[in-house]
Amino acid sequence: IRYRPNPSYLAAASIIRKSVDRLSSPIASLVNGLINGETHIVERSSIGAQEDQEGTDQQNQSGVDVWTIVYELSRVAPDIITTVLGNVSSCLSSPHLSRRQQVVKLLGKLFYARGSKLAKKFSPCYRQWLSRSNDSEWKIRLDMVHCLVSILKANPHPEPVEEALNTLTRIIQYDPKLDVRLAALHDVCD
Repeated sequence: IRYRPNPSYLAAASIIRKSVDRLSSPIASLVNGLINGETHIVERSSIGAQEDQEGTDQQNQSGVDVWTIVYELSRVAPDIITTVLGNVSSCLSSPHLSRRQQVVKLLGKLFYARGSKLAKKFSPCYRQWLSRSNDSEWKIRLDMVHCLVSILKANPHPEPVEEALNTLTRIIQYDPKLDVRLAALHDVCD
């Protein structure tokens, strides 16, 4: 069965592409406001981005979160996320595990997406993301392994690939958790 995109998604994507010059700033402001938890934006939106007091991300009724929107925007109109990517990267140092994990996965998907030039174009954000391979939480280090291997497969630029390979080598040699080292070794060999 061949995947057929939702017609409303295709219509929205077409409108955004055709109006990117006019929509870029307002969309980026909305997304950045949601990420930063700006009250006047969060209260008027049904898009989730904030954690509750225990550090778990709040679910909204629509099931849509800002991280999914950032990813979809990168596919539809990558120039819109130019001003958002730095803000997303700042969430890599969040004290909340769920937020760090979501951001690690999102940035990984953005960096290894087919044809993505983001790792090269935003090398400071890429390097900040690479530093999560030293995260205190082993689950995040494991997510990093999977993303790094995907970068090796998909990224045509030598610099990000070399940095990913160096990071994987360090994980295989020195990660404190055996399961993470083994996962890295297996993923690289596969």
